[in-house]
Amino acid sequence: MSSLSAGSAGNAAGVIEYCMKNNYLNADSATSAVKDKLLGSVPGGTKDAGYSDGSRGVLSTSNGRQLDLSNTASIKAEVKKQVCDKILAQGKSML
Repeated sequence: MSSLSAGSAGNAAGVIEYCMKNNYLNADSATSAVKDKLLGSVPGGTKDAGYSDGSRGVLSTSNGRQLDLSNTASIKAEVKKQVCDKILAQGKSML
């Protein structure tokens, strides 16, 4: 999981949105600010395909692979939280 990262700022913002909605990340002002700043840097904003995928729980990695966080059968909640924390940290580093 150490190499797991979002392939775009839009996808990172979308995944952060998904994580906040599903209580894997605190929906506090700091987390929202990271999501909003990332989204502000994306042409098309919420219409961006990467954001749209991410907000549905689909992490699109830089190597073209996808991880569907909404698939509850194959991914445990603890792992989803770890992925969400990692994407939030990555989002902060993109700013």
